[in-house]
Parts: sequence; structure tokens; C-alpha cells
Amino acid sequence: MNYYRTFLLTVACLGLLCCRLAEDKNIQEPVTSKETQDCDSDYLFLVQIKDRYGYINCAGNIVIAPQFDIGGEFREGLAAVKVGDEWGFIDRTGRMVIAPRFRGVGEFSEGLAFAAETGSPDYGVIDKTGKFVIEPKFSYGLEFSEGLAYVDIYLGGRHYINRKGETALTLSDGYSPGDNFYEGLAVVNKNDKFGFIDRKGEVIIPTQYDGAVAFSEGLGSIRINGKMVYIDKTGKQVISQSYDFANWFTEGLAAVKVDGKWGFIDKTGNFVIRPQFEDAHSFRGGLAPVSNFDGTRGYINRLGQYVWGPSPD
Repeated sequence: MNYYRTFLLTVACLGLLCCRLAEDKNIQEPVTSKETQDCDSDYLFLVQIKDRYGYINCAGNIVIAPQFDIGGEFREGLAAVKVGDEWGFIDRTGRMVIAPRFRGVGEFSEGLAFAAETGSPDYGVIDKTGKFVIEPKFSYGLEFSEGLAYVDIYLGGRHYINRKGETALTLSDGYSPGDNFYEGLAVVNKNDKFGFIDRKGEVIIPTQYDGAVAFSEGLGSIRINGKMVYIDKTGKQVISQSYDFANWFTEGLAAVKVDGKWGFIDKTGNFVIRPQFEDAHSFRGGLAPVSNFDGTRGYINRLGQYVWGPSPD
């Protein structure tokens, strides 16, 4: 099984953990606690109300009114939004700064984003003005990380490009990319087994696992014998517990699945938010999106309190 850190806005935004409120009157009062007071006001979070997408801040207040057909997450001050059949980008005020003209886009990372104009079969790379800085010539590409991005994912591409669009690394025969580089290492796949390489293409952790998730905050996770465990960059297991699924660490916490339920652990493996959710994603800016077994969804803070929702799907 492949575990990719992908952000393919052409389709994935439909599956984002957003809240949808049946009626505006159901909006709860924002949580006011030290945890929300300390949250990162630079982040905005995607929500859905009456089939339109907008954005809240980390206190749960709407700051960009729901108005878009589909929305993506904010990255580096911009978020992809879909108007009709085309994608563009807005800033944190909701102003359209790159006019909708794309059939598909990725998220901005390191000042760049992959994009394909309507009517074009290929993806190129744009800057924050919407100008192509790498001409369209790829079937697709994953966001830039540490100056590199791998491309032609769906055509079996085995190479990473640099910010000029030049091939910077080609994998050896038999290897295929599993992810971009994070903290100097990238997931690779060989014969349906996963491991990690460095930026020279040298194998650092052998391809011997049934799955792998990229390194973040010094830890990666791998699947072995049907369970996932956390390892350091030498391949040594560093948290004794194993999980049904183990996501990457962000803001000191990681979403993990145990006995069919998701919760959040710290780097000692202790649960700081007990397993209780049907699904859970990583913390960003002090909040994490979660969904419940009764069909409701929302955003929680690091205390497990709802800042937005829970609301019907």
C-alpha cells in the first residue's frame, strides 16, 4: 500500500474535512480558552456552509464568507478556490489574486505551485503572480519541498526537478518516488516495498516495509507486520507502541488509528487526545480537522475541544 503526502487539489478538496452546517443558527459560539488564545492567527481553515466554501480563523470566527464552489487549504498566504469549472487563488482577505483560469492546481510551496490551464493537457509551475516560471510539460507534479519536486507521477516518472525545471535527480531502475524530500529524506518504492533515500539518491533506510510516511519533526512511520511504528532516521523504532495507521507529527502531535478509532499522541507515544474519531488529520495553526462516527465533522484544538462544529456532514 502506498502512503503519499499528496495535495492534488483537482480532486482531493472534495474530501477535505470541512464542516457543513444545516442552518446558520447551528453555528456554535467559538471556544474561548488559553488554547485558542494561543493559536496561530496567521492560519485560516476551510469550512463548508450550504454547499459553499469559506474560511474561519483559529478562534472559529468566519473571516472569508462561504462563496466558492470548492476551496483548498491556505499555504504561504494563498488558497486555491474553484469558481465554476476553473481554479484561481485568493489571499487572506478573500481577494482573488490569481484569476481562475486553471483546470487543476496544486498548493503553493516555496513560492511555487503546479498548475494546468484550461484546455492544456500539461502542468507547469507558476509563481504567486500566476506567471509560469516552468513551462507546462508534465503530466503532474507534487509540491516543491527542499528545492525539489517529483513529476510525471501518473506516467511512472522517476525523476525530481529543481526550481528551474531541470532534472536534479533520477532514481535507479526499479525505484519509483513515494513522496518528496522532507528533512533530507524521501520515501521510495521498489517491488512494492518502501524505504528512504537521501538527496543523492542513495538508500538510507532499505526498501523493506509495506508502507511509509515521510519524516516530520525527526520521525517517520513505516508499516511492518500489519502495523505502523515510528522510526528515527537510522531506521530505529523510537516509540514502542504500534498502530493501525500512524500519520506524521506536526506541532508535536500525530494522528494515529487504534482499533478503528483515531486520536492524537505526543512523541512519547502517550495519547493527549484519546481515540474517538472516525477520521482525523494533522494539526496546523493549532487546529486539526476530525470527523465522527455520527457523520458530524469539525475542528478541534490541542485540548480536544471543538472550535468549529461538530456539525452534520
